[in-house]
Amino acid sequence: MATTATEFDRRQQRGSGNVYALAVIVGVAYLFYNVMPLYLKSVGDDRHLTEQQIGYLASIYLIGSVLSNALALLWVRRWNWRITVAVSGAIAGGGYLLSANAGYPALLALMFIVGAANAATVSCIYTFIGDSEQRERGFGYTVGVQNALAGVFSFLLPLLVIPQWGFAGVATATAACFLLTLPLIRQLPAAGSSANRAAMHATAATVPTTAPPPSRALLWAFVATFIYYVGQSGIWAFFGRIGGDGGLSDQALGLVFGVTLLTGSVGGFLSGWCARLGDRRWLLAIGILIGMLALLPLMFASGTGLLSFTLSVFLFCVSWNFLSPLFMTIMTEHDAEGRYTALIPACQLLGSVIGPALAGNMVQHGDYRSVYWFALASVLVCLAIFIAIENHGQRRIKAQTLETVNC
Repeated sequence: MATTATEFDRRQQRGSGNVYALAVIVGVAYLFYNVMPLYLKSVGDDRHLTEQQIGYLASIYLIGSVLSNALALLWVRRWNWRITVAVSGAIAGGGYLLSANAGYPALLALMFIVGAANAATVSCIYTFIGDSEQRERGFGYTVGVQNALAGVFSFLLPLLVIPQWGFAGVATATAACFLLTLPLIRQLPAAGSSANRAAMHATAATVPTTAPPPSRALLWAFVATFIYYVGQSGIWAFFGRIGGDGGLSDQALGLVFGVTLLTGSVGGFLSGWCARLGDRRWLLAIGILIGMLALLPLMFASGTGLLSFTLSVFLFCVSWNFLSPLFMTIMTEHDAEGRYTALIPACQLLGSVIGPALAGNMVQHGDYRSVYWFALASVLVCLAIFIAIENHGQRRIKAQTLETVNC
């Protein structure tokens, strides 16, 4: 039976009120990705893996995630979301438990499976948030919560878990987090279909559209997001090396990244709160400016002090977390039937895979200036594209308003 517009609106209102619960589920699903350096270091130390082997573990996880997000186009509107998230969470949790004592070949297979399972969870929840009328708040809080969880893990794992239990403790702790999220799955609707999205739009048929032609706008939004993640993940991958080359110890770097991941999550919450308060073009420009301010001290300073480095990483995290929900909101607004929202994480992950590889080839004898300029260029290009999309939308609103008045 088709879902009516009224039923759909009630479901969205119920879901938007539980955005924190859904944000926690996404945060746990993204734990491995957000705290990847700690996971890979602990498994590498325990199993005496080479850098090449460690790199393969990261790559196979990301490959599983990207493939799962891409395939979600075929099923995300057809399968029961609660069952899918419950099953994928159980698979991911079981994968972590098995990895605690697995050999390297089995680890590779498990990381692929875990990456695919986590991505399936994110696809369902991102699609639901994209359907919601409060998508700005949903995406903002989701980014904020996942970074806050990553910050807490960055503190607790090196302090309490890794010294005593090593990678087995890390894997078990992560699996336990998945079990704790299972009761939260009830906050997610049972299912969503393109008919539901169509019903929502049918209720607003008399409201002028705020978007450019969906196919073109959505394509450019994906391009801009990909460019942003290529440039920013490129510099993020080398922040640890930059701080170390500047004289900071491993302990100091661990403190910096733990603090900044936790406190930088404020960017996501601010994004969700500010999204409806002003012109998004100004919000985009402010987020980009914060990111530029984060890099400028590193580009022109003769050394890297603890305070200046911490401030740079903090501003970088705030900027990233502030902008990402805005990007996702604009993308979902231009996805009329909600078919391509599941591809957003795949776009972000692809940029995160390509960025560090490109940046690594730009570093010359410890000189990161080319990487800084590449990161700055990427955010400016991204800003230009998104502002163009927003400008085009504003022009369409004015044109349709004039047409309505004349009629």
